[in-house]
Amino acid sequence: MSALKVSLGIVDSSNIQLQNLCGFFRQQPEMEVLLSTSSVEALIDSLLVSRLNLILISEDSANVELVRKLKRKNPEAKVILLGESEKIEDLIKLLAAGVSSVVSRKSAFQSMKQALLTTYRGEAYLSPSMTYRIVEFFRTEQDPPRIILSERQLDIVSGLTEGLSYKMIANELGISIETVRDHIKKIYRCLGVNNKAAVIRMQLKGVI
Repeated sequence: MSALKVSLGIVDSSNIQLQNLCGFFRQQPEMEVLLSTSSVEALIDSLLVSRLNLILISEDSANVELVRKLKRKNPEAKVILLGESEKIEDLIKLLAAGVSSVVSRKSAFQSMKQALLTTYRGEAYLSPSMTYRIVEFFRTEQDPPRIILSERQLDIVSGLTEGLSYKMIANELGISIETVRDHIKKIYRCLGVNNKAAVIRMQLKGVI
């Protein structure tokens, strides 16, 4: 039975980091470094790119368009990002473009190796700190802070959501139409909107 041999390409804009990465992975019996370069463009243009199983790219060398081009050139290759993205939104875009795993630049070489082999087996790998940041990003996106309105204002918002007219809301709550109008003006100011439809949307989204 032949030993596992993973074809690896490495891209790092830092020559020192590139040499260190290549030096380590060339010593690993499971790895074969076929390509090493300082730019993704050079890797894409290489005839060897189609033979790569894994491609390790430093974060400062990658962008969404280059990752997409790389995946078009070799759809089967798994792309691993090396770094700790400052902007989590940028990382999400890179993952959507085709990045399979994210490894911290601070990781020990042996940890990087395990992350690469995990990715080669078809699993995704994210460094613990990056996993936490992604979870927090989506949690914050999905759970917007609720805006606090008074009980009377909430009653009026509920009436608007049910499609009631100002007169019907006034009759139901036992107040005048002018009082309803005054409350609605305050609701608009509090929510930062200027129409009834926006209030209803925020109510349906659970913001209020």
